[in-house]
Amino acid sequence: MDTNLSSLYLGQTGLNYFPLNVQILNNFGAHLIRIGEYEEAKKYLQSACNLAPNFLPAEKNLMTVKGQLIERWHFPMLNDYKRNMAYYKAILSYNTLNNAKVIDVGTGCGLLSLFASNNESLISIHAIEHSKIISSIANCVFEENNMTKVKLHRKHSGTMTTVDINGYANLLITEIFDVGLFGENILETLISAWENLLDQDAKIIPASATIYVTGIECTDILKKHNLINKLEDLKIQGICVTSNTDEPYESINLDTLKYRKLTETRKVLTVDFSNLNQLKELQFNPNYSIIESLKIVNTGYLTEFQFNPNYSIIESLKIVNTGYLTEFAIWFDVHLDDNNVITTNPQEEKAMIFISRFNANQGN
Repeated sequence: MDTNLSSLYLGQTGLNYFPLNVQILNNFGAHLIRIGEYEEAKKYLQSACNLAPNFLPAEKNLMTVKGQLIERWHFPMLNDYKRNMAYYKAILSYNTLNNAKVIDVGTGCGLLSLFASNNESLISIHAIEHSKIISSIANCVFEENNMTKVKLHRKHSGTMTTVDINGYANLLITEIFDVGLFGENILETLISAWENLLDQDAKIIPASATIYVTGIECTDILKKHNLINKLEDLKIQGICVTSNTDEPYESINLDTLKYRKLTETRKVLTVDFSNLNQLKELQFNPNYSIIESLKIVNTGYLTEFQFNPNYSIIESLKIVNTGYLTEFAIWFDVHLDDNNVITTNPQEEKAMIFISRFNANQGN
């Protein structure tokens, strides 16, 4: 018998005979944590804590499972007053002559739907969240606030049709962005919404986003991914030792580190979230990349980095300071509407793309 199945069988058998045994409840919950069954684990660990409030192993395991059920990045978002107020103003300023229907994609705990409920021109709000635990929190929030015009859908928006929302929606609100802008499948989500859920004249909040890039030198970041100090005893002089990862970028707050900008800052791209053709081009064109196929241009002095124009959106970055180029920093402005903008520059986290260490000299 499989080890996990055997452990589950023994644990369940023990609880059948001793359903109020705190030790068995805790051990069974701990095993469920190890195999990734967090919601089931919470039931048994909560029972153990209720029976023995001072039993620390169960309390510790319960705190562990709660941390797994709700990812930590939810809390910085909820505490970001500036971001939340920008969304509130944009949603409240949306106005239409006709009674409008809104879909809140990736509602989380329901904050944006709460904002939308204060806009009298929105007669119905469809909050969409596929996570079971997060949607249960949203449901409690809606009930506590007596939000009768909000309907919660616990499913992925890509599986929904106009039957689910009783017609086409006039407004879509969402905040499914990561520090790289596209990492949470925003393109796929909006393409599906435009094709299946939205009226042809619908509005999107946010309306658009603009991406920027610059080359920097930061030894602290480089040390996380490359061996800099070549110890003589290791016999690896002349060899580049670097980490290998499938992740295309990493989230780093540059304000906590010492760094220097070595290149100009370039606007890479502006994405119109109401332009279905552009969304599809970005999603499905395999040749689209912000930075790809780096080529060093050296004519006495290294004056710029050039990129393969067949694969990169930008063609070059001019060097403005001498140093070692270790990373590209990418950030973006999100235009919620004409008057409200949120940004990841300069005091928020930025997406970092790591490259090998290049010697960059300022041009004449």
